[in-house]
Amino acid sequence: TLVALVPTMSRAGWIGALVGVMLLYRREIVAWGNTRRRWVIGGGIVGMIVVLTLFYLLKKDSANGRLFIWQNTVSAYWKTPLFGVGIDGFAEAQHDYFEKEKVLEQDNRHVEMAGVVESAFNEPLALFLLLGAVGGVLTAMVLFFKLQRLTAYSCVAVALLVASFFSYTFYIPSIAIVFLFAVAQLP
Repeated sequence: TLVALVPTMSRAGWIGALVGVMLLYRREIVAWGNTRRRWVIGGGIVGMIVVLTLFYLLKKDSANGRLFIWQNTVSAYWKTPLFGVGIDGFAEAQHDYFEKEKVLEQDNRHVEMAGVVESAFNEPLALFLLLGAVGGVLTAMVLFFKLQRLTAYSCVAVALLVASFFSYTFYIPSIAIVFLFAVAQLP
């Protein structure tokens, strides 16, 4: 939990930590009776929806800015879908997309929300933009096979992966190192 929460100091870290803790205690949840387990799972789903809604409303402009960046990242991805724009190509791809599509002129309300775009605020989207479908699918396959057996290390890796869907988690060197360490410990 501390690995996902403390360095990111974000809503994404809270969500990742929650998922990681739930995975860590999944055996205890499964051991409960059928009726009790249904209430816990149902309550968890409703709770997650409520938390996501509250997190959205807490910083609505920031969330809208991220959605805008994600939309532009997906659009930039389709320019080079197979092999991507390259490891250091995110800022250039975003700049080119903004310039060619005249996005900022057409939709000024998102300029302040998005700010200076150096990250996609979504690591999987950024991975597919940078490495294309080939690199994204290879990475997904490696993670899929590494996370087959859930251990404490895989719960850490999953918590960080969940946080990476909403933030720029792996741009923080300490988190990237902890993630690589956790993945290296997996069978």
